[in-house]
Amino acid sequence: MPTFDKKDSSRALVVATAAQQAALGAHYINGSDGGITGMNAAGEAGGGLSASRKILLLEDHSWEKLAVHAALYGGRVCQGRYSRVGGEMFQPDTDRLRDLKNDYVPSLADFPAPLVKPFPGTMLYPRRSRSKPGGTIYLGEDCRHKRHFDCISFVNWVLTTVVGRLIWFAEKDYFSGTKMNAQILPATHTPFKNADIGVRIDATGHEHIGFLTSYGTMIHARDPEKGVEVSAFEMKKDNFTKICRLPDSFF
Repeated sequence: MPTFDKKDSSRALVVATAAQQAALGAHYINGSDGGITGMNAAGEAGGGLSASRKILLLEDHSWEKLAVHAALYGGRVCQGRYSRVGGEMFQPDTDRLRDLKNDYVPSLADFPAPLVKPFPGTMLYPRRSRSKPGGTIYLGEDCRHKRHFDCISFVNWVLTTVVGRLIWFAEKDYFSGTKMNAQILPATHTPFKNADIGVRIDATGHEHIGFLTSYGTMIHARDPEKGVEVSAFEMKKDNFTKICRLPDSFF
């Protein structure tokens, strides 16, 4: 029979590793798996869990495809945690957008890409939400040397880092617990143990997943606006949400 109370130090290390990424300000792009922007060629396989999921650095200083120090995965451009770091989403027909278009963008031609200055009055850089003409413009954090995750890859990357072997499960695997002989508990179960995993798959197929702590908090790759963060438990306590407790043998 699996046990669940012999590896508390390993569970604490999971929480510490996850919390470190929140403290470092890791970013969020759907489909990314922990890659470090601009470091894909050395040190790690693709910068994350998969050599095929490289996080590229996008520099396009034209107005049509504006991107400054922004990460790119597929056609998705990182929003640079704009909500978390005091950035903004530029609204149409505003003075801020006119300043961006008429003053800041023309000034980009005066500097080589690595030396481009942030948007005036900030330490942030603009980027469109997609790597083609059009798309909302966000003022977000510099993506250089930042790790990028989505919610499931964050869980897999942290566990891979702690246990020293590749962990590659889907949300549904943590929801059922069968593949890892996990204990599955209702979302109302308290208290949490460190490294418990909250996973939600609702009737529409929307999924979210993250680590829980013994303090009742959640560490997760939340969304493009805020990146990886520590927050209150943010899942509804209903039948679509489960708590996955990994067995001691997993560690």
